[in-house]
Formats: sequence, structure tokens, C-alpha cells
Amino acid sequence: MPSNQSRTLLETLFPAGGVIRLLQSGRTWAKYAKFEYFETPAAAYTRAQASRTNVFVGVAAGRSRSGEKADLTSAGAVWVDLDLKPFASPSDLAAAVEGFPIPPSAVVASGSGQHLYWFLETPYRAAEHDGWPALEAVTRGLALALQADAGWPANKLLRVPGTRNHKYQPPRPCTVQALDPARRYSLADFAVYRDDRPPTPHRPTPGDGDLDGAQVYAKYQPQMGPEIQALVAAPESGDRSVRDQRIILSLVNAGASDTETEVVFQDLAISSKYADRGAVGSGERTAC
Repeated sequence: MPSNQSRTLLETLFPAGGVIRLLQSGRTWAKYAKFEYFETPAAAYTRAQASRTNVFVGVAAGRSRSGEKADLTSAGAVWVDLDLKPFASPSDLAAAVEGFPIPPSAVVASGSGQHLYWFLETPYRAAEHDGWPALEAVTRGLALALQADAGWPANKLLRVPGTRNHKYQPPRPCTVQALDPARRYSLADFAVYRDDRPPTPHRPTPGDGDLDGAQVYAKYQPQMGPEIQALVAAPESGDRSVRDQRIILSLVNAGASDTETEVVFQDLAISSKYADRGAVGSGERTAC
């Protein structure tokens, strides 16, 4: 699929404007991971295509340059993050997508699975729905129906198509496999898949100086899978680049803000270089 399809997908995801968040994630958090913020999909797309590492985009736009879900304002789609692991083969994954009763508007090959998007007829605005529970009930239910990853919260990060998945060598392309911007849905179309369990309470984040990494991790640990919890418990095991990236994404997708994620790495010494508080300088988060 031509690269302009990747740009079209980003433009369709953010019809209501707002701040778009990108995460670039490489071999280690302190040196290679940073959040960047953009006012337009075109600017975010241009920056992502220039990157030579993993690039993820927050699927909901915000009112400010923050990782807090409370600052997110709108979303142009509901989504599912499908990993290959629950399926016997790539063909089985493809069959599950093709056989799903509600066809997705876009399918992105992530390099290790698929990202599915269902574009909304009108943008979901958090202020009009008393927050994100109504949308998250749909994304959670779709994830359960398709055996997808648990990344259903509104501050979910997904790979930017047109970039590469650097978890693998050689890196695998992340590409748009199907895109139909005219295929639109309302939340009511997903009523049969809704999962209305009460969301995990999201406590307000105190000032940076008051954060304690152990307490932050305890807050999000229930939403992180056993594999990720094992990586945190044995931080120096395995390939550091893969381990760090998986923990970072798991924290962010569980609802952790950018600052909370850094503090967990620093205070829990997930890598030996984070043993001293302050190892991550403020310059690591670049605002654009």
C-alpha cells in the first residue's frame, strides 16, 4: 500500500484536531525513547517517516502535551491490537479478521500482528460522554472478541504505518494492508461487543517530586500481563532493548503518564543505568 495511505490513515484518526503524541522507542529508555507532540497529522506523519527506530502514535488526541488520559479529548476510531501469539499461524489471524462480522475500516500489519481500526461517523469527544468509559467499553469488548492484546484504554499507542518494527532483525515494515476512510460506524454498531465492567480507577498524578516508582508500578501492575510483570521482577534478564520497550509500552497502555513511566524505570532500577534518580534528563522528552 503506498505511503500516502499511511498519511491518510493518520489524518482520518484525528478529525477533531488536538495535540497528537508520538513515542519513539529504541534500545534503552534514557537514550532512545522520547515523546514528541504535534498539532497536525501531517506534521506527525512527516516526523514518524524520518525516524529510524520504533514509532508509535497515541490514537486519541489531547488538549496539551501530556500523557495523562484526563488530558485526552477526542478519538476518530475504535481499535484492536492483534498479536500473532494467540493464533496458530498468520493465516489463522487473517481468517479471524476477515470473518469478523463488523469489517474494519483499516488494517495495519505491525510486523508481529495487525492493528484494526473502525472509523467513527463523528469523533468521540470525551467531554460529551463524561470521559472515556463508553469508548473503552467497545475497545475492551472488541479485544476480548478477537483475542487481542489488553491495550484498550484511550491512551493506547499503536505503531505508525510506514515505519519499521525494530524488535526484529532485520526490521519488519509496518504497512497499511487495507484502508477505506468511507467505512464509518457509530458506537451503537458495536453494542453486542460492549464490555461495561467498571474501569480501574485512575488516581490523580501528584507533582513529579512526589512520585514513588514502586507505588506507581503497583497502581498499574494489575493491568500488565504476567510476562511483563516477570520482566520487571528480573530486570537484567534477556535482551535489554526488547525488555525495556515491552515494559514501557505496557505501562503507557495501562494508563501511565510519560512522567510516571520514567519514574518507574528510575526507582525500580529496571536497568542498571536507572539506579540513580534523575538518570533521565528533561531533554529526553522533546516537544515539537
